[in-house]
Amino acid sequence: MIFDLSAVGGVLKKELRETVRDRNLVVNLVLVPVFLYPLIGFGAYQVLQIVHGIAERRTTVLGVGSEVPEAIVDSLAARPRHEIVVPPSRLVTPEVAPDGGDPDGAEFRAWREEVAKGDGPVPDALLVWHPASGEGGSDSALVYYDESRDRSVGARATLLEELDDWRRERSLAALARVGLGVADHDLWTLEEENTASATQRGQELLSMILPMILLLMLALGSFYTALDTVVGERERGTLETLLVSPLRRTEILLGKYLYVGLASVTTLLLNLASMFLFLGFVLTLVGADDIRVRITPGAFVLIVATSVLTAGFLSAVFMMASTPARTYREGQATLMPFYLVTILPGLAVVSSREPFTMGHALVPLLNSAALFKSALRGEMPTGPVAVTLLVLALATWVALAVASRIVAKEEIYVNPPKSLRRLFGGAGGSRT
Repeated sequence: MIFDLSAVGGVLKKELRETVRDRNLVVNLVLVPVFLYPLIGFGAYQVLQIVHGIAERRTTVLGVGSEVPEAIVDSLAARPRHEIVVPPSRLVTPEVAPDGGDPDGAEFRAWREEVAKGDGPVPDALLVWHPASGEGGSDSALVYYDESRDRSVGARATLLEELDDWRRERSLAALARVGLGVADHDLWTLEEENTASATQRGQELLSMILPMILLLMLALGSFYTALDTVVGERERGTLETLLVSPLRRTEILLGKYLYVGLASVTTLLLNLASMFLFLGFVLTLVGADDIRVRITPGAFVLIVATSVLTAGFLSAVFMMASTPARTYREGQATLMPFYLVTILPGLAVVSSREPFTMGHALVPLLNSAALFKSALRGEMPTGPVAVTLLVLALATWVALAVASRIVAKEEIYVNPPKSLRRLFGGAGGSRT
């Protein structure tokens, strides 16, 4: 069928003009993508700075048993912003449990609760020392801490560090008594070197977060515009005016479809620009010289091409799914499950270490996310890439074919069906 491109373009211009007048669409499609990441990122950065500053000013309270060697106690006491408190005797006697400790930490928790009810400092961790019980035995140390509290985890790290230092000093002293030195203690050293370049580290970072964001942003752009152009126009009562114009139904469909797809891609590009500018600024701010955010021209072109095809598929699906809705609120409830489903392919790809294969390429949306991740990592296998583009193009064509069948039904304009099952029944009368 031959379409009048000027008519399709006229519908597209009409939708764009209405978008500019709609504040909600401008906010969701333009302002949110542009300012979302800077606002969230700078806000989170400031919160982390405040939390870090507060944590540095707080005093860490350590419970230290009476049997702990003085060298360890003195070293802990010399640390700035660390306070030593003496635990009750029930926590430091070997008879608390058969193995010389309290495995579940119930006594430690009870002690912290008792202190919290009073005016004393609440201990963040506890170090209990049990001397050797007989000849040939060795001392044992037990550290209590609460993994659900960051301060307690930090206090545990402090105690373990001191214990390691004390053990090393004891070992060196024992070696010195028999005429040996540090070289005899540290017989070998371990060194590590990351061979990934700064660009490769940046590519890996992007590949872990961007695939899901790309899918969600494409779906977000399709979600609001499909809802407005299908349900919103019906609810505003302007759809009837469009239907009595000389335009064919298929021309109206194509104009609206191009509008939804254009909005989806625009939302994605705005998100990408905002994210890259923000990530580059943050990496510079924190001095992360070993990470460089960069996408090769070939990868960028491939991502944009895939985004356009994915936007075409999502636009057709969202427009079809919103057709049964009679009101804007009903349309939101109808489209939300479809929007949330787009999270699943992103999650599956981001959480997987598998390379981009033909198995990914055959499934719409999953192939988009997998291709995004592969391209961001600089890996673009010809076979899966070609199949992905073909599958997305075919899926979009099928979705559009189904949509054109739907717009031929008179009932969707005068009495929209309440279910998608009725929507896909036999075509009614048409005016094409």
